[in-house]
Amino acid sequence: MEIPEAEKQRVMHASLRINDQVKIMASDTSPSMGHHWVKGNHNYISIDAPSKEEGERYFWELSQGGRVEMEYQKTFWGAYFGSFEDRFGISWMVNYDLKSGEE
Repeated sequence: MEIPEAEKQRVMHASLRINDQVKIMASDTSPSMGHHWVKGNHNYISIDAPSKEEGERYFWELSQGGRVEMEYQKTFWGAYFGSFEDRFGISWMVNYDLKSGEE
């Protein structure tokens, strides 16, 4: 992925597992994507969907009236993913990890 040199030391993805379940997910913000260290725009709520279709439903229902950053789509890391800011200014990520043989 093409990113500015100054952003290459940032964290793309981190997760905290409790009892074999992902409970907290986090990432650093990227100034090249319009994020600047201002209260409110440096945190995301991340949802790990149980299916591709449920992820798509979560994405579209929660993003209504907000601003889509990345459409819910297949990614290079083997998942369907999308990110957006909802109508209240909260940033969200929706992810579904593809299972073996899934497209």
